[in-house]
Order: sequence, then structure tokens, then C-alpha cells
Amino acid sequence: MIERQAFFYLLIGLVAAACARSLDREEYIAWVRDYDNGLHVKKVVGEYMIDIQYQPRHYLDFLRGEMGFAGADPNDEGKDDLQYYALTLGLADGATDFIQHQVMDVTSRQQKLYYYSYSFQNDIVLEEEGQVLPCVLFHFERQVDLKPTRTFLLGFPTVAGPSEGARLVIDSPWINSLLIKIKIAKTNIPIPKEYEASLP
Repeated sequence: MIERQAFFYLLIGLVAAACARSLDREEYIAWVRDYDNGLHVKKVVGEYMIDIQYQPRHYLDFLRGEMGFAGADPNDEGKDDLQYYALTLGLADGATDFIQHQVMDVTSRQQKLYYYSYSFQNDIVLEEEGQVLPCVLFHFERQVDLKPTRTFLLGFPTVAGPSEGARLVIDSPWINSLLIKIKIAKTNIPIPKEYEASLP
């Protein structure tokens, strides 16, 4: 019994130490992108592949190159009003061009491009802490390479207080006849070393 209790406390200590471990820039970016940590989720729905990446504030700062020193950015007012996600859509086969799929002529291709450039925003919401949050920031990244996928940058209002996770909901007739729901975890996110000086 005592051995079992000692093992339990050792396990708890190891988990706490792992969660508290601070990461440098490259480690932190890799951690956020790792599918095993729940902030990055890939799901296949029918013939479609849906990849959603939650982008915490520190992660975005690193990508934008805004952290050149330890501590918080003094010009960060208003930056936490939204929470950000990168949504990538493609075909499950990984080869077929997402926009060209089921397109019969130039007109239908233009209609599909228009939908994903503008109207698709209205078919996406985020469910978090009992609230349904509209997509208030939407950017369709135009293809500049030969990738068969398309990426969308999404912004949703933040909820007050801590959140264990959120659920992205897509209700698009172009993708699936049923609602698509994908859960994203938001717990135990480490603090990058560069930000430790700004902690209370």
C-alpha cells in the first residue's frame, strides 16, 4: 500500500514537473504544433481532411517576430481581444486539389472560390464555456504554391476566465451534410522562457 502511494506521488511530481517546464522558442513552437498536445487536431470527415491549429498569444508573437526580449510586449494593448486558429482544408487522399474537387467548369470554380473567400466565414463558430462565438476575423490564404490544401486564418472573441478547451463547429454544405465538430484542448500550455520575466 505504501509503495503504491509513493509511486502515485512520484508520478504526480513527474507530471507537474513536465507541465511546469519552460521551453525556448523552438521547443515552444514545436510543442504547440504537436498533435499529441491537443492544440493541433486533424480529422478526416468523409473524403475531406480538416486540420485545426489553436494559436496561443506567445506562439503568434514568435511567428511574427515580436519578442526580441524577455517579458511582455509593452505595445500589446487589445491583442488579447481575439483568439486565433489556423484551419487547413484538403482532401483525405492528400493529392487532389481542394478547390478543383467536384468543379465542372470555370463558373462553378469561381462560385467555389467566392464561397471560401467570403461566405465560409458564416458557416464557422466556436463553442467554448457554454458560449457560441462567431468568427469575427477571417482570412482565406490564396494559394501561392502547388499545395492541394487551403488555409484559413480565423479569429473568435475570447471568453472570460480560464478555459479547458473549445470546439470548432463547421456547418458547410460544400464539405459535409452534417455538422462537423472538432475539440481543441487549451490546458497545460507551457510558458516560453522569454516570457517568464513577465510573470507575477
